[in-house]
Amino acid sequence: MKNYCYILITFLLLLSCTNDDSQEEVLLEDVIVENVLFEYTEDPANGTARLRYEFKFTNPNSVAVKGFPGYSYQTLPDENVTFSMIRNDHPCVNLEPGESCTIMRDIIDTIDLSSIDDIVLIDLKYTISE
Repeated sequence: MKNYCYILITFLLLLSCTNDDSQEEVLLEDVIVENVLFEYTEDPANGTARLRYEFKFTNPNSVAVKGFPGYSYQTLPDENVTFSMIRNDHPCVNLEPGESCTIMRDIIDTIDLSSIDDIVLIDLKYTISE
């Protein structure tokens, strides 16, 4: 009878164990962000200003990630801070394992040059959503 109980207990323990690793939660590392270039210049002769930037995002994880790249900048001297997210359809939204993606912009616009002295990058981040 004792042996029967031990066999039954062992059998029940084995049934309760699972090899299903799909339930394991993967801890994700933050996407590596790099400010390659952020430059604001003015051309008073033409009454224009130019903002050029290049941001690089690298997924260090062993799984693909989906998220939202974004950056904050401050205009001087008024010190207004603006947060800008990259469009949903941009390739940097989905990053495969080990993949890097670069966002580059070169914006030239007519502005009132007396209102802005400089534009400074405050923050660059990639928020993982999945």
